[in-house]
Amino acid sequence: MLRWVVAAAALVGAVGCGEESDEPAGASTVSATTVAYPGGHPLAAETGDPGVLARESELEALTNSHRAAMGLNALTTRDDVRAVARGHSEHMIVHSFFGHVNPEGDQPSDRARKAGIAWDAYGENIAGGFATAADAFHAFLNSSGHRANIEDARWTAHGDGYAYATRSTYLHYWTQNFMSPNAGDQR
Repeated sequence: MLRWVVAAAALVGAVGCGEESDEPAGASTVSATTVAYPGGHPLAAETGDPGVLARESELEALTNSHRAAMGLNALTTRDDVRAVARGHSEHMIVHSFFGHVNPEGDQPSDRARKAGIAWDAYGENIAGGFATAADAFHAFLNSSGHRANIEDARWTAHGDGYAYATRSTYLHYWTQNFMSPNAGDQR
């Protein structure tokens, strides 16, 4: 079966298609929700799972390596942005949807604001069906909208979130959030 999905937004989304990857060893990676919507669906999620953290760190490192090769600044990883990205990946699993706008009607920038993140510019890439950070990253680079987000010179910080569940449409869910903090942001 061939199936994977990627979508990019700098507040607007686009969709592409490709190949599904194998599932990782272990159980679901959906973690405890730190901040939730009224229905209990995740807005921001923390995890202590070393496998999840390693996958997220790998995607962030691939992004910074690519940016360096393009002569762009490296992005600082922010745990709060990562928690919002992970929350969105988990939300897509829990609520069975794939998109930048969640069932509550929030865009990526809305989710960041609700989690207390002050930004001047905010963008998002999402992917589903890729078992590795490298596979997700290469799919992002092969899409003009995703590449544009990765190569956007406005960004100074990012956070990537990963979630996995065996009984989900794409098994593997990746969310990359990019931002330029607001001048009042003290993090």
